[in-house]
Amino acid sequence: MIEFAATDETVTFEQRKTLNVGGEWLGEVPNLAICQNLNQTEFMVFHCNHAWEVLGVAAGNWVIHAIFLVGALQIRSNPT
Repeated sequence: MIEFAATDETVTFEQRKTLNVGGEWLGEVPNLAICQNLNQTEFMVFHCNHAWEVLGVAAGNWVIHAIFLVGALQIRSNPT
């Protein structure tokens, strides 16, 4: 795992319809984890429930953008 984000009521969800799971758009999830296999350059974003069970996975080199999204979540939920 490279980074993770756990959201709470201070984070505003914006539906972007970026992950389709079983023919349904996956909506708001409380936890995200950005991961990378040690022998690959591809990144994966695991969309998880409160128990960190994976509900869907987005993968590809484009997912590097997700790292910035997680950073934005952390900034929004923990303003200084």
